[in-house]
Amino acid sequence: ARSLAGAGGSGAARAAGAAQCSCADGPVVEAGRAGDFGHLADVGRDRRWPGYASAAADHGVRSLLSTPVVAAAEWSAAVSLYASTPHAFTSEDIIRTRRYARQVARSLLMVVCVAERAAAGAQLAVAQSSMVLMDLAVSTLESDYGLGHDAALQYLRTVARHTRHGLRETALNIVAASRSKHPGGPPADSTIRTLTSLESPAPRQCHDSPERDQSTTT
Repeated sequence: ARSLAGAGGSGAARAAGAAQCSCADGPVVEAGRAGDFGHLADVGRDRRWPGYASAAADHGVRSLLSTPVVAAAEWSAAVSLYASTPHAFTSEDIIRTRRYARQVARSLLMVVCVAERAAAGAQLAVAQSSMVLMDLAVSTLESDYGLGHDAALQYLRTVARHTRHGLRETALNIVAASRSKHPGGPPADSTIRTLTSLESPAPRQCHDSPERDQSTTT
């Protein structure tokens, strides 16, 4: 899970938060690990996290209170309060901070749900458009080359495998190349011309002109 420590309101608070992110352990990390608030009443006297305590003191922090925000299994965050004097936070501050963290968690959970639904919708749209594009490419190969459905689909897969462009991009190239020519003309994409020999079905001759014969046998 990703661990994010949020800090703001002053330069000292932001610096202390950044210092916590760079430390392997500390009150914010411990709060997220334990799922409960972390309280460092006196930076100068507390010995639980000496590395972070020293870094926080360098930024003028003398006490801090951190409460985890848990809204999803994939990520975590924390609301952290910093003070320039020791023993600055009371039990009432702890209660209020925990209440605020729960409100933040509900809001963030809603944001995450909306984002996940949007991402799922976008992925579904891409998948559906890819299927339509592949069907169109298969139809193009059937009409321009006289291939059967199975042979056209195998041809599409062979081109995608040998060019490493992927099925969607290969299908797009086939459709675009066919439409760039006059009706009845062969796909002009160089990839298709190069790999025609990989498939056993021969292209269907739609014209008797020498140019047509040359392009389909290259």
